[in-house]
Amino acid sequence: MDGNASRQGIARSAGIALAIATAYIAAALIGFRLAFVAQQITTVWAPTGIAVAALLLGGIRWWPVVWIAAFVSNATTDAPLWTAALIAAGNTGEAALAAFALDRSTNFDPALNRVRDVVAFIIVAVGSATMLSATVGVATLCAAHVQPWSRFGALWFDWWLGDAMGALIVAPAIMTVVRAKAGAARGILPAAMLIVAALFAADLVFGHALGARSTHPLEYIVFPFVVAAAVRGGPPITALLVLSVSIVTITGTVQGAGPFATGDIHRSLVLLQAFMGVLSGTGLLLASAMAEREASRRREMESAEEVRRREEVLRLAQRAGGVAVFEWDFANQIAQCSAEFFEIFGLPARDGIMTGADWSGYVHPDDRARMGAHLSAVVEGRENAAADYRIVTADGRTRWLAYSGQLQTTPAGRRLLGTVTDVTSRIEAEEALREAKNTAETANRLKDQFLATLSHELRTPLNVILGYARMLQRDAIPIDQRGKAIDVIARNAVAQNQLVEDLLDMSRITTGKLRLEPRVVAPSALLLDALDGVRPAADAKEIRLHSEIDGDAGGVRADAARLQQVYWNLLMNAVKFTERGGRVVVRLRGNGSSIETSVEDNGIGIDAAFLPFVFEPFRQADARLNREHGGLGLGLAIAKELVELHGGTIHAMSDGPGRGAIFTVRLPRSNG
Repeated sequence: MDGNASRQGIARSAGIALAIATAYIAAALIGFRLAFVAQQITTVWAPTGIAVAALLLGGIRWWPVVWIAAFVSNATTDAPLWTAALIAAGNTGEAALAAFALDRSTNFDPALNRVRDVVAFIIVAVGSATMLSATVGVATLCAAHVQPWSRFGALWFDWWLGDAMGALIVAPAIMTVVRAKAGAARGILPAAMLIVAALFAADLVFGHALGARSTHPLEYIVFPFVVAAAVRGGPPITALLVLSVSIVTITGTVQGAGPFATGDIHRSLVLLQAFMGVLSGTGLLLASAMAEREASRRREMESAEEVRRREEVLRLAQRAGGVAVFEWDFANQIAQCSAEFFEIFGLPARDGIMTGADWSGYVHPDDRARMGAHLSAVVEGRENAAADYRIVTADGRTRWLAYSGQLQTTPAGRRLLGTVTDVTSRIEAEEALREAKNTAETANRLKDQFLATLSHELRTPLNVILGYARMLQRDAIPIDQRGKAIDVIARNAVAQNQLVEDLLDMSRITTGKLRLEPRVVAPSALLLDALDGVRPAADAKEIRLHSEIDGDAGGVRADAARLQQVYWNLLMNAVKFTERGGRVVVRLRGNGSSIETSVEDNGIGIDAAFLPFVFEPFRQADARLNREHGGLGLGLAIAKELVELHGGTIHAMSDGPGRGAIFTVRLPRSNG
């Protein structure tokens, strides 16, 4: 049995290796046919996506298969054979680097069902790891005198773009389909119809039917199909649709059709790949957000169902065990009660009589008048004989009881036959369910608000970058103003990078993966550095920065970079919410066994209703998309978490809107 299993395992591994190598070589040969600037360099390089998917799904142990396939592929070009070996090493290295970094740092799931997985994949596998292959490959060709060093930059960009788009478009299609959950086959037919419709639309736009003659931006016709796939089909269908559309668009563009077709096929492919990159990234982010929302909805339903199930079990247990029976004589104001009745009231369990006065004495004072009026209404036939009420038992506990009965008329007068059960657990469960429902609704509303804010904040700098990039490609910006355009692109790229860094910091904190390197540092020096960092922003708004820093306050045991990040976040928050010409005062002093730092501004202030939530992540007093102050609402949340990780406290004070705010950080003084 063990021998058979071993042989089956070897055969299976060999089959997988053959499939990876075959797919890689076939895709490489197609890519080389689209190499228009150099025989070895193309902007269409699907093998990167195949390699990245193989190593992320199967593990880095498959790297020899990738290297062999890459070597065979590159050996088909006219370059010396030794260059094929080095280029193959770069091709393999980029996939191995992406797999290693994602597996080690982000708890990455190749199914791409979470926004953080998509963001991490784009940053690591698409944007960063592909630089390795481009650098190694172009440097090898230049060193071998196959290409001149003067073309290094242009060739590097083409190489990187091809690898990046291969990773972004091909790898998600493979990973998400392989990791698709069982039961997904039920949606194959609608998904296939959606993909066919998208291919038909893409062929109309990028084929010769319309694309050869139209000068309108018809390429955006494919966006609704991607959105529909993201909403209805999730990451697998979205990735497959984007891959399918990419094949059609590349074919049409190479044939000289479509909105990106120009006289230069290479330039046309560059423009097309940039467009497909935006399409794929947008679709994957939206699909992962929808998948997260659906998962959250399922968890909420399962939790609610579990609470309801437990409540029903509790009710059955009460009926089977602790049900009390009574017969109330209205004329004599006495009740014949079962032993369970007395037990519920905290009295010795016995069958006996309880008078109306005794019963009323146990009824909770807040319910006594209500129950008296209710029983009068029952006798008069105006209300049903059923109600919930509270009692205070003989040992002082407050319990909720539910009674249900039937009014009967006898020769001796009216009597009420009924049962009583202790429903304290039920009432508490209902209250917990209401609280859970309110919490879930609040969390869902905050998530929707965050997703809308995230989309807006990420899209704003991206639109600026794309706009200026296209203007530069079309030579629409005068030469003397191109430096300014590049500065704008760089500034918006830095802003977008800061948004992503905040998201990753918050993810590391919430998952407990943030690592601190504490040592004794002088907080005064870190605070001065943070002041220097925010001074340009303050000067731009003519805000006066005033500091009262005691350089002899002592030291604290902290991670210097993270403590400076706390100070920087608080200072930027003060500058951000202070009007032009305002004032920010920074103080640092020793206070007994702690060192106290405060940042005070005379800005817009904080409403008292929002003050308790000021440190919660993604919470902003003004949650509108068109608000004056942008951001994701993470700066103060990150600052609070970092301060508490250092054993300190952070506190916010404000006298209300227009009255400014004070943020105070207290850290334990180091004795070292």
